[in-house]
Amino acid sequence: MASFDTSRRLADALDAARTFRRQSAGLLAMVLACAAWILSLAHTPEPFAGLLLGVAACALLIELALTLAARRRAAACADELILSGFACESTRTPVERAIARRAAWLERPRTRHRLAEHLRWRLRLAEGSLGLSPGYMRASVHPPLARYERNALLADYTLIREMADRLDRGPADPRALVLLWSVVSAPPSLDRGAGRAAGEELSSRIRLAQRIVGRDRETPGSLD
Repeated sequence: MASFDTSRRLADALDAARTFRRQSAGLLAMVLACAAWILSLAHTPEPFAGLLLGVAACALLIELALTLAARRRAAACADELILSGFACESTRTPVERAIARRAAWLERPRTRHRLAEHLRWRLRLAEGSLGLSPGYMRASVHPPLARYERNALLADYTLIREMADRLDRGPADPRALVLLWSVVSAPPSLDRGAGRAAGEELSSRIRLAQRIVGRDRETPGSLD
């Protein structure tokens, strides 16, 4: 039932992204047409044309933001389905194609190398060895570390380093990649009272990813 609900949300997010892309294309065409009109009337400026251009440009920015948000929702839903062991036996439906594309993106050597680098930066940030350096600036694009995150990362320091090295060497199960991306990109909990529980949950994700990475690409299935 949960997989069905997630599939439905993924389908809705894909529909929204397609709609926003089409609207963005239409608005972009309008912006270009208005710009061409204003340039052609350079000696006799039309204030209404400039106003229309400004409104269309603002609307285009909003549409692009909505498109990005829809794509992020679709990626999150695809990650949930990958983590649940959803198997794409075909690519006939939009949902299956989206999951297949997401898995292929996760497994790309470039994506794996970037994930490995992010994991190493988070470890260095946790141990306080970055300082004011390009590495610190790179790590800062991700959510800052909470105390429970720092403790969890330091407790599993060796496991995370080994997984980062493993990702650089070759392919890994997409389920492990989803879990590890959540380690570097999930926002920290703002509830101080839930810090211990959040730290335990983060540690369980790290160790589950380590168990999956330690296997030789088993057939995706339940993680239980």
